[in-house]
Amino acid sequence: MGSLAASGGYWISANADQIWAAPTTITGSIGVFGLIPTFEKTLASLGIHNDGVGTSPLADIYRLDRPMSEQAKRIIQLNVENIYQQFLDLVASGRDISATQVHSIAQGRVWTGAQAKELGLVDELGSLKDALDAAASLAGLEHYDTRPIERQLNFQEHLFKQLTQRAEQLQLRLNIGRHHQVTLESAVKQQLGMIAQKIGLLSTANDQAGVYLECLECRLF
Repeated sequence: MGSLAASGGYWISANADQIWAAPTTITGSIGVFGLIPTFEKTLASLGIHNDGVGTSPLADIYRLDRPMSEQAKRIIQLNVENIYQQFLDLVASGRDISATQVHSIAQGRVWTGAQAKELGLVDELGSLKDALDAAASLAGLEHYDTRPIERQLNFQEHLFKQLTQRAEQLQLRLNIGRHHQVTLESAVKQQLGMIAQKIGLLSTANDQAGVYLECLECRLF
């Protein structure tokens, strides 16, 4: 687990041969809730009302412009409880404890990695390298390499990443500038110029195939 592996993150971790977490990992959150808002009072305040005919009492169960019937509420509640029970059973099977024991530490509560280990939700505390070493040991591997797999960014995402990095550099320069008399105005102007340049590039990115080539030497696009 990284810094966060709660709720769905723990769902996919529960059946692992070993679960590793950092002491500060946020995990747990074994729970389910459902929420369906309705806006009949808001609409009524605007003078909007409605009526209709359905083929069954549940035909309008998900209508947002009228109040939900008690029968519909009960059906949705049963569905939430059913998914919660599935979650409990999944964790109970993965951690080799009873669903009742899981329920006692579940109910949507969040734990740190250190607390989760004490509660039996995590096997070991350590770093990513520790987890990789443990996985290699379980697989019987003495020599292995790791390679991060990341989704390739599209042009807009890559541009946003660059702008974020520029902002971080600006913050660093301002911190250093307190000792070297770098003014806020000059630093901001420089960064705004770079941002304007990137936005200018984005405005020309209108190729229907989404294929572009940027020359890093001549700065042509």
